[in-house]
Amino acid sequence: MKLLSEISRLEAIKEAYKQSYISNFEFLEEKLSRINVQIDNTTSGLKREILSKQREHYQAEIENLDQTMEKSIDALDVKIDQLERKHRELEIQAKKEIESFEFNIEKIRGALERRNVGEVFNILENVTNALIILKKDFS
Repeated sequence: MKLLSEISRLEAIKEAYKQSYISNFEFLEEKLSRINVQIDNTTSGLKREILSKQREHYQAEIENLDQTMEKSIDALDVKIDQLERKHRELEIQAKKEIESFEFNIEKIRGALERRNVGEVFNILENVTNALIILKKDFS
């Protein structure tokens, strides 16, 4: 369950990043649009040069915003994929524990070899699973 909640949390962060990107991008695009209008309407060469530098600055900001967004989303996607893979592995192992007689016997043998008293309840669970499998086989 922790894996699923972590996946959900990362998905929510990813969505928040997307929304933040959209609002920042729209803000910068609006600034660029205003500067372009000012450049078209100005007659002063000095003002046009200053506005052109501002436009270049905002274009660079948009490029940085794009790169940061891609890196963040890619990193989140990698983490989400890893967690989903781990979740699938755990589901398969849980299914094996319940449905595989050999798996349960192997777990019991391993625990008995370690002689760890803390594993008694795990051993009993494996014995229960093995007995349920045997009951199903003989029914």
